[in-house]
Amino acid sequence: MPRKLSKHTEDTLVKAIEDGLTMRQAARAANISPNTLYRWLNRGIDGDWRTKRLVKRIREATRT
Repeated sequence: MPRKLSKHTEDTLVKAIEDGLTMRQAARAANISPNTLYRWLNRGIDGDWRTKRLVKRIREATRT
Protein backbone atom coordinates (compact mmCIF):
# COMPACT_ATOMS: atom_id res chain seq x y z
CA MET A 1 0.00 0.00 0.00
CA PRO A 2 1.42 3.43 -0.92
CA ARG A 3 2.50 5.61 1.92
CA LYS A 4 1.24 9.16 2.22
CA LEU A 5 3.88 11.86 1.97
CA SER A 6 3.88 13.69 5.30
CA LYS A 7 5.68 16.92 6.14
CA HIS A 8 7.91 15.00 8.56
CA THR A 9 8.91 12.51 5.86
CA GLU A 10 9.55 15.32 3.40
CA ASP A 11 11.71 17.21 5.90
CA THR A 12 13.68 14.05 6.72
CA LEU A 13 14.31 13.34 3.03
CA VAL A 14 15.44 16.88 2.25
CA LYS A 15 17.72 17.06 5.31
CA ALA A 16 19.31 13.72 4.45
CA ILE A 17 19.99 14.86 0.88
CA GLU A 18 21.39 18.18 2.11
CA ASP A 19 23.69 16.15 4.37
CA GLY A 20 25.04 14.31 1.33
CA LEU A 21 23.14 11.04 1.42
CA THR A 22 22.07 9.36 -1.81
CA MET A 23 18.40 9.13 -2.71
CA ARG A 24 18.32 5.50 -1.55
CA GLN A 25 20.00 6.35 1.75
CA ALA A 26 17.67 9.31 2.24
CA ALA A 27 14.65 7.08 1.67
CA ARG A 28 15.89 4.63 4.27
CA ALA A 29 16.57 7.51 6.71
CA ALA A 30 12.95 8.60 6.23
CA ASN A 31 11.77 5.04 6.85
CA ILE A 32 10.35 4.56 3.36
CA SER A 33 11.42 2.29 0.53
CA PRO A 34 13.54 3.78 -2.24
CA ASN A 35 10.80 2.71 -4.67
CA THR A 36 8.30 4.89 -2.84
CA LEU A 37 10.61 7.90 -3.06
CA TYR A 38 11.23 7.31 -6.77
CA ARG A 39 7.49 6.94 -7.39
CA TRP A 40 6.85 10.28 -5.68
CA LEU A 41 9.63 11.95 -7.67
CA ASN A 42 8.32 10.50 -10.92
CA ARG A 43 4.92 12.03 -10.20
CA GLY A 44 6.74 15.31 -9.77
CA ILE A 45 5.03 18.35 -11.14
CA ASP A 46 2.04 16.30 -12.32
CA GLY A 47 1.35 15.11 -8.78
CA ASP A 48 -0.47 16.77 -5.94
CA TRP A 49 0.88 19.77 -4.04
CA ARG A 50 2.89 17.53 -1.69
CA THR A 51 4.87 15.86 -4.46
CA LYS A 52 5.37 19.17 -6.24
CA ARG A 53 6.83 20.66 -3.07
CA LEU A 54 9.02 17.59 -2.48
CA VAL A 55 10.48 17.73 -5.99
CA LYS A 56 11.16 21.47 -5.66
CA ARG A 57 12.88 21.07 -2.29
CA ILE A 58 15.01 18.13 -3.45
CA ARG A 59 16.10 20.05 -6.55
CA GLU A 60 17.12 22.96 -4.33
CA ALA A 61 18.94 20.63 -1.91
CA THR A 62 20.97 19.02 -4.70
CA ARG A 63 22.04 22.40 -6.07
CA THR A 64 23.81 23.42 -2.88
